[in-house]
Amino acid sequence: MCTSEYAKTIEKQHKLDRNRAKNDFWDSLTPYEPTRYQGITLDRLAVVGMNRLVSAGMETSFDNIVVVSHRLFPDKFSLMSFPEYPDSIRVDNTLRLDCRHSRYVTGSRPKGFSLTEVGKIAAEDTTKLIETGGSVDVSVQPTSERRNRATLLMRDARNSDAFRKYESRQKLSKFDICDFLHGSLDTEEDVLKGNMDALRTYAKMLLPINEYKGLAGAVLEFLDFLTGHWEELMHE
Repeated sequence: MCTSEYAKTIEKQHKLDRNRAKNDFWDSLTPYEPTRYQGITLDRLAVVGMNRLVSAGMETSFDNIVVVSHRLFPDKFSLMSFPEYPDSIRVDNTLRLDCRHSRYVTGSRPKGFSLTEVGKIAAEDTTKLIETGGSVDVSVQPTSERRNRATLLMRDARNSDAFRKYESRQKLSKFDICDFLHGSLDTEEDVLKGNMDALRTYAKMLLPINEYKGLAGAVLEFLDFLTGHWEELMHE
């Protein structure tokens, strides 16, 4: 077999494997009992579905989010007259309005959506809430994975140029703040504020732990400073 034919065969096999994995994912989705998600807001349910897509390596396209939301939570995302079909308008409104307001997602319908750090936290906590049927308080007993993530983010924040300038009372630029919040000068303010919310959540998570109390407290103090001086720092 020549090289080109072999490459085509391999690519064909890879395509079949991807399609098989995709079909397996959709077949594996089973709806939750409506009583388990009664009272949970639509934005939190939507990010649970998005997180399932991410975990399975699937695209978080609008169509995929519509289908996964309907498969997991048919009581909330079905057409009233035809419950076997998803209500794409409700999903669209949830993503564009509720999820953006909560700062859980970024993106758009044509380009697809992505979870923010705040969205990831909401998705993980809501999944636990639904599956355990109880309350979730990660600030008290965070998982080791989440504590590691929080520790890494706090250390990065503490070692950033923005924090060093703040600590030495140097003037902060808009670039410093955007970089600190894992964005650029072109990043939307809603996204930057969402990232700031996530850092605050992780800092509060570490605050009760003696080993990280000083680190978390210092980052929280800086975040409070940014919040209180946001307009003058970002729109000077």
